[in-house]
Amino acid sequence: MSLNSKQWDIVGHRLPCELLDADLASGHIPHAYLFIGPGGVGKKRIALQFAARLLGTRQDVLRHPDLEVFNAELTSSIEAVRELLVRIFQKPVAGAKKVLVLDGFEMLSAGAVSALLKTLEEPPEGTSLILITSIKPPKTIISRCQTITFNRLSTGEVKEYVSSLTPTPSLSLDILQATGGSIGTLQQFIQTPDLAKELAIQLSWLRVLLSSSPALQLTTLKEVLLLDPQKLSVLVRRWMYILEHKTADLTCARLLPLLLQAFQRLQTTQMNPKFILEQVFITS
Repeated sequence: MSLNSKQWDIVGHRLPCELLDADLASGHIPHAYLFIGPGGVGKKRIALQFAARLLGTRQDVLRHPDLEVFNAELTSSIEAVRELLVRIFQKPVAGAKKVLVLDGFEMLSAGAVSALLKTLEEPPEGTSLILITSIKPPKTIISRCQTITFNRLSTGEVKEYVSSLTPTPSLSLDILQATGGSIGTLQQFIQTPDLAKELAIQLSWLRVLLSSSPALQLTTLKEVLLLDPQKLSVLVRRWMYILEHKTADLTCARLLPLLLQAFQRLQTTQMNPKFILEQVFITS
């Protein structure tokens, strides 16, 4: 696996790593960082590596007594956040600094965000907070943090990551492209081969719907509509990504806005997903 520098064990994200390197070199560390970007691209991995450098450890940073890692996807209540804030105001055990890595910021309740905001306004001395989110937070949070933006990995970077694995998994280029530049999604495909098979089928459906005869399109559409509503919604979102980013050699300027409209209706109305997709592919 190629590294962005000798200090980072990560594929891609050269600019975020360079920005963090610059802060460390200057000695001026902001009291709070906001790591924002799509899920599964490596934000938490870099946050933990950065925390290890802030704490001056080369050991397993997750065992360091002055590191707090909070996963808001597991608990997002105001009570849990208040308990966390009490702990980060306590004096460091092993050195002069404490670090909090808060993953899944977007999952916090409104009360929990308010409690955290007070800490951002008056942070404890010697403590660095790293907030990780996939959704843009309120301006009051952004204004009190240094924002580091993460993007999806390129297909080339995803291939580089796969080639670094032992044994190297056998995945088609379609699958690599359809991960959407997310190592987290890629790992799901590797760990659960049935998911990769499912994606291959979904790509074949899309190819048929874009380029086959009307009779074959109708047959395929009937097969697609056998999915339950939740899976249909996920499928439409995946198709949108593939078409929007021109992955898997599939493009269709006419279909993309129709799929976007269909996805929005699936998210905001109680209409039958099957009826919505039939409108996209039959009446359009």
